[in-house]
Amino acid sequence: EEEIKQKVEEEIKRKEEEEIKRQKDEEMRRKKEEETKQKEEEEKVRSSVQPRSNTPGGGTSSAVFTPITCTESICKYMVKAGGCCYRYGLDINKYNVLAVAYDQYSVYLYSEANKTEEKLCTCQYYVYCLAWNQQGTLLAIGGGHNSNTNNTIQVWDIPNRKITKRLKINDINQTCYCLDWKGDTITAGTDQYIYQWNINDQDNDQDTQGNKALLPRNTIQNKHGSWIATVQWSNCKSKLAMITGDGDMCIYDE
Repeated sequence: EEEIKQKVEEEIKRKEEEEIKRQKDEEMRRKKEEETKQKEEEEKVRSSVQPRSNTPGGGTSSAVFTPITCTESICKYMVKAGGCCYRYGLDINKYNVLAVAYDQYSVYLYSEANKTEEKLCTCQYYVYCLAWNQQGTLLAIGGGHNSNTNNTIQVWDIPNRKITKRLKINDINQTCYCLDWKGDTITAGTDQYIYQWNINDQDNDQDTQGNKALLPRNTIQNKHGSWIATVQWSNCKSKLAMITGDGDMCIYDE
């Protein structure tokens, strides 16, 4: 009888161990499937934001960017860009796609990986600043007011190559000189104000001359007497730093 009892206990223990192993194997399988799916989705996004050649037949365009030999050992890659590029904005996303304001109005995408460029758009205002979101899929484009257009910032959905939001600046005399993202919030520095929009805000999305234009959620007046040259959120997104054209710097708590 004691032997039978021992065998029963051993069988129960064996089944428990098998169940634990089965659960662990199932968890590992599920994690691998999730990792594979995540990698596939990430690769799909990475591919979707890459520049698409504007030249017939899909050939590599060299209208703006020409690869050249690096002159510094620490330099990974160099291209020769148009002489007026330095005057305007640029930003690079997590997929190493560079967004460049080439001239007064045009925005280009350039990929170091496949040496391809794409003219994304031609704006109706001077382009001064560009900013990718953290995911590398949305590109905000800000600049100077043009009397023929609404004073707005464009937010482009790059995988789908379309404008997903227009952000309205209340004062038509304000030029957008700088941009930064904090999650789904965009912060812009202008002549006298810091504006903030949440791109998911539906309540303030008003129609302006046939186009929806999102009104800012928050506005901070710059009392330092000069235009705002740079705005930058801290890594923890709790502090906002800004510097003016005459060198005054200020840090705001959220």
